[in-house]
Amino acid sequence: MTFPENFSEKVDIAKVNLSLIEPWITKRTTELLSLEDDILVQYIMGLLQAEEGIDPRVIQIRVAPFLYRKAAPFVSELWSLLLDAQKNPGGIPTELLERTKAVLQKKRVRTIMLFAVVCSHRFLL
Repeated sequence: MTFPENFSEKVDIAKVNLSLIEPWITKRTTELLSLEDDILVQYIMGLLQAEEGIDPRVIQIRVAPFLYRKAAPFVSELWSLLLDAQKNPGGIPTELLERTKAVLQKKRVRTIMLFAVVCSHRFLL
């Protein structure tokens, strides 16, 4: 079995905001399995919080019975996310920060447009 190069990099899980990683795990495993599996999500979260440290190779081997051939790409994505998160303030992966910024920007644009419509309607009255 071969593993990605980044699996040799260590993750200090104490620097990662796991409460933000869990929804990503839920979303990604649901996409891969076409169903939500809370037990699998909690199992993966438990693997990430193991006292003896985390090893992406072990995680991949342990989730393989659930995700089959999709285990390798899933753990590779997860590991990249964790490596990124430990480097950022607050332990938040850049991908999640950017996605949140985009959502907030869309909401802001909608609010401005709604405000403009309301103001123009009041002007016409």
